[in-house]
Amino acid sequence: MKADDGAALRADEIVNSDADGPAEQPRLPDDLVGRVLRARPADLRNGFHLLDRLEELHADRNRAEAEMLVQLVDDRCPVVRLGRHGDMIPSASRSGSATQPSAGPRSATAMPGRFRAPGGLGGPSRPPLKEIDMPRMTGKRALLEQLIADGVRHIFGNPGTTEQGFMDVLQDYPQVEFMLALHEGVAISMADAYARVTRRPAFVEVHIAPGLGNALGMMHNAAIGKTPLVVYAGQSPGRTLLQEPHLSGPLVDMARPICKWSAQIHHAHDVPRALRRAFKVAMEPPQGPVFLALPMDTLDQEADVDIRPTTYTNWRGRVDPAGMAEVAALLVAAEHPLLMVGDSVALADAQPDSVALADAQPEVVALAEVAGVLIFECYASEFTAPAKHPLNLGAVNFVSPGPLKKMLETCDLLLVVGAPIFQLIFPDAESPVPSKTKLVQIDVNPWEIGKNLTPDLAFLADPKAALAELTEQVRRHQTPDQQRAAAARAEEVGARTRTARARYWEDAKKNWDATPISAPRLMHEIRHAVPDNFMIFAEAITNSAHLQQAIMPMEAGRLVRVRGGGIGPGLPGSLGAQLAQPDRKVVGVCSDGAAMYSISALWTAAHHKIPVTFVMLNNAAYRILKLNMVEYLGAAARGRRFVAMDLTDPALRFDRMAESMGVPGRRVESPEELAPALKEAVAHDGPSLIDVVMESPVPIP
Repeated sequence: MKADDGAALRADEIVNSDADGPAEQPRLPDDLVGRVLRARPADLRNGFHLLDRLEELHADRNRAEAEMLVQLVDDRCPVVRLGRHGDMIPSASRSGSATQPSAGPRSATAMPGRFRAPGGLGGPSRPPLKEIDMPRMTGKRALLEQLIADGVRHIFGNPGTTEQGFMDVLQDYPQVEFMLALHEGVAISMADAYARVTRRPAFVEVHIAPGLGNALGMMHNAAIGKTPLVVYAGQSPGRTLLQEPHLSGPLVDMARPICKWSAQIHHAHDVPRALRRAFKVAMEPPQGPVFLALPMDTLDQEADVDIRPTTYTNWRGRVDPAGMAEVAALLVAAEHPLLMVGDSVALADAQPDSVALADAQPEVVALAEVAGVLIFECYASEFTAPAKHPLNLGAVNFVSPGPLKKMLETCDLLLVVGAPIFQLIFPDAESPVPSKTKLVQIDVNPWEIGKNLTPDLAFLADPKAALAELTEQVRRHQTPDQQRAAAARAEEVGARTRTARARYWEDAKKNWDATPISAPRLMHEIRHAVPDNFMIFAEAITNSAHLQQAIMPMEAGRLVRVRGGGIGPGLPGSLGAQLAQPDRKVVGVCSDGAAMYSISALWTAAHHKIPVTFVMLNNAAYRILKLNMVEYLGAAARGRRFVAMDLTDPALRFDRMAESMGVPGRRVESPEELAPALKEAVAHDGPSLIDVVMESPVPIP
């Protein structure tokens, strides 16, 4: 039954030679036979049209079909065949001579989901696929194989013509799901949240120059927030780029200012190598996005390739005890020390292959308690310390330096761990840190150390290890009097934070039943509507403090806040968070003006049946701009109008927009409706949306 590469075989010719008679002869399904007969020999040599089906047949214990499939491919393409144990055997190994150079054996463990069969054709005792020779494949297949080797299960994107080869080959990899966004910014924001929650790089496809341009705003957020993303854009064929084809552009130059690495790959054999570099670079501190431009002809080329999982750099290390002893000496001698923490504290142990994520929040708390130090944030989006801890003041407004200056006016030692100094929207030219204050900075990001202010002591170190060592050094250095002083200071700070929290809720109750609905009431009702396994993904902007007071997260993963400054990631980020943790209930708390930047995410939620509950904060305004304008004008704001800052005439009806895109929506205008509406939406089996008409106060001095 031998045939040339181009020979045609009929389905009725494919039978099991061991069968006793016509009535007992099994048949391969016609669609499977057609799949093999239509395949190019080059693809059969690599087993792409074969191995998945063998796994299916093994699972069904259909040995007869499996054996026939092996025979069919052997006859169709004599260059390579499957052995009886499921191993790929080049024809050269049968004849004892090589007909072409080999790329070498590939470990089956390097290619999960594609090159490992569960057990083998003979049952549980049969050895699995052990080694596979992959001499050649196309760049597009190498791209997918490398992604699978790195554990990628979701690709976020919006397809275009220069990605046609990539999009076509996706159907041969059902273990990878393409999450269709209707705008590139939505795709990036979904991937951003997915990467943050999984602590692994996410992969995004965008379309050539215009699509990359659409993505850049949200890639900026990833760069500022230090999110590991690998972004791929198709490029016009390299052989014709000189002609400046329609839609082509300088993709590498466009992405370079906001990416850690930006490159165009010209050869198919470099595709998996480039991907491994991209994943590694994205994960190394400081984490961030990387960009790859892949021309169409690069992906269509065949080449010898090397597929293996990316090896990530282990940047954890021991800190210098002598250096921490210097810091400890300053800390125990200080009378009004402060500890400012940032996102690097939360990501201090974010190795992608860790069995469990062990962040540095316990070390933050331990140091604060031993030294009697108040904890605060100036710019952070991750969970840095338990919100209810009496030494945790929470976030200080980072719009202008006024609140920060007030915080620091009596500080004699400022210890900054894992945070920029400082990331303000409107900084002054002068430092907000008093001249008498000692400044110590510890970070894993060398760029942030001493970038704006010159510290007295600076350490490039793993924050988790540094905090642990510093805590031990403080214990060793403290005298009994200093221990008593630290305890008294902690008691005083704790009393102050408890008083501030109690005062907040006293003020909140004054407008508890007001219409439009007050922010504290809404956030309180959200907290009581969500199940125990909830996660809040929030773009609450001017209502962020109210959400924080209601949720008061005591562990990582309860409240995830958008970051970077570019508005719009709330809706799509909620989807990415839900995909990252499908067993948890994700509630997206999204501001109205920001949501209009990414409103098509509602369609993606319905299309992929992602069960997020969206709560829209509909105050009918760009309230953040109004508040910033008041801060800018001061008393001169009286009598002035807020130009182009109201979202009215017509009103934004998110309930109706949601319904039009397949998401059940409900509008809530009175506070007594909140609890039942939220509980119904959270219980819905699928995406849902509550459009809440809210207050929008703008106090003017």
